[in-house]
Amino acid sequence: KHRFESFAAPLGRMLLHLEEFLDEVQETCDDGASKEAEDCWRWLSTLDEEKLYQLGMLADCSDEILVATRQVDKEDVDTSTMHDSAQALLQRMDALFNKRQCLELPGYTRHVLEILKRKRIVHGPAGKMKSIGGRGADGNTALGNCFQRMAAYSSLVADVVKTELPDYELFCAFKLFNLEGGGFFKAGSSAKGSDEALQ
Repeated sequence: KHRFESFAAPLGRMLLHLEEFLDEVQETCDDGASKEAEDCWRWLSTLDEEKLYQLGMLADCSDEILVATRQVDKEDVDTSTMHDSAQALLQRMDALFNKRQCLELPGYTRHVLEILKRKRIVHGPAGKMKSIGGRGADGNTALGNCFQRMAAYSSLVADVVKTELPDYELFCAFKLFNLEGGGFFKAGSSAKGSDEALQ
């Protein structure tokens, strides 16, 4: 259960504390001519808004996949519900990345967008400096590039789901008859009630 989370959790925590993380990297840069300072500046000098937007989207995606993983990664999982979990995952990914709702819904992407509304100046050795953020994200080419990658990733996830759970859409259609989950016909309902439901 911890294998996937060991990748997703550190990324999410770094983004939640992005400003403090950048402060620490900047502090290491300011330490002098150490190898660590050089490595930190090499990383900072290549950092831009597009990379941070992409990290935010990947963190949102990782959270969604982690939810699906937790639902099915247990010994007593009801295998008849796995198709529902897969369908829910694909619907959430479509909403977040194809419909771009990750820009509005609370999550890592929106958090990064809020942080990048403010310009940040980072300093390197020999008086080098660069700015990150402060340019606004509306209609941003960088955001468009990120969404293109996430659209391709979402398609890949859909292909994996179809491979691992063949005919999952057909199985999902049968949840109409799921009595336990409050399906179309509920246990104990009368014929009259069923007729009313059909009407």
